[in-house]
Amino acid sequence: MINHVHEYPIDEIIKKNAQFCYVIPKYQREYTWSYKEWDALYDDITENADGYFIGSIICINSGDSFAPKLEVIDGQQRLTTICLLLLALYKRLSDHKQEIDEDNLDELSWIRKALTNTKNENGLILLPQIHGENRADFSMVMQENGIIAYAKKVQFFGHRKIARCFRQFLWKIDQDLAKEDNKVAKLLEIKNKVCRAMLVKIEVSSHSDAYVLFESLNNRGT
Repeated sequence: MINHVHEYPIDEIIKKNAQFCYVIPKYQREYTWSYKEWDALYDDITENADGYFIGSIICINSGDSFAPKLEVIDGQQRLTTICLLLLALYKRLSDHKQEIDEDNLDELSWIRKALTNTKNENGLILLPQIHGENRADFSMVMQENGIIAYAKKVQFFGHRKIARCFRQFLWKIDQDLAKEDNKVAKLLEIKNKVCRAMLVKIEVSSHSDAYVLFESLNNRGT
């Protein structure tokens, strides 16, 4: 049974002071997106008008009133990648912090608070699954860039996809900044486009409902 279907901008999917967090269950495959998908997502968002549609996610509300959790049945690739894109924007805005006027200083705070959630065990809005060190890598890249205070260090972090995705977004952002005199204005423009991109969130009652919906969405047209 489908409980809710709604199209939201990213700044409602991943939002400041959220009262919920996203959890990728252990049975999900590891993070698999690579350069083709990272570049396509970035280019689609930045080269199209505000409100560009970037897909859907399917969730089950599996938490309680104290610690609301949305178990992500479909959409972990998008959610993880969007978080890393926001982190790359946070990093570059931090690098240019002295150039940000007072009216826009809260943009940094917004990203940090959108990516964190104290009710989650890693202190973040997203708890990836453990395969391929995804969970540890995600926490570590957030810690290295000032979003959380502590993360367990893991070997070969920089060689795996979470770290490579973050670096790729830094590179893509730098390519755009190289063409601009006002770096901060360009960074805020990109951040606003990311926040206004649209994603459909579907909440269902059970795993069986989620899998039926997942199969129907992925087999459409067959």
